[in-house]
Amino acid sequence: MTEERHKLTCEMVDLHNRLRPYAFMGLAQEIGNEDALHYGLGFYELLEKNLTWVLSRMHFVVRRPALWRDEVLLRTQSRGVVGPFFVRDYVLSDPADPAAVPYVQGTSSWVLLDVRERKLVRNDVLGDTALASPGTLAGALEEPAPRVAF
Repeated sequence: MTEERHKLTCEMVDLHNRLRPYAFMGLAQEIGNEDALHYGLGFYELLEKNLTWVLSRMHFVVRRPALWRDEVLLRTQSRGVVGPFFVRDYVLSDPADPAAVPYVQGTSSWVLLDVRERKLVRNDVLGDTALASPGTLAGALEEPAPRVAF
């Protein structure tokens, strides 16, 4: 598990001073890379193997608004492999009140792409890594991101 503290700045909020969805998604993507670095699977480490992470699905639920200048704690952990996806969970909360309802709960599903061949690769190409082992992040959404349907 990886966690980071942030202070919400003006470019991260909307005209009502609430955290913008794209700002949460950006924070989530960055902390996900930080967590993957612990396993040698960060962006540049994978690129040396002609691989890259591709975000396939993301689902998050805002439970209560995080506001401009709020101090927040973002935590992430790999849930492991579910079918072709590497699933990652996120919880954005108030570090001063861990028992409070989180601001945001989220999950994302990632696949691996061979950048040279421009094809998806099987998730077992990484071998037996801790990233592929299931973990549980307290307060996370129970289900992985659903398939997009129109």
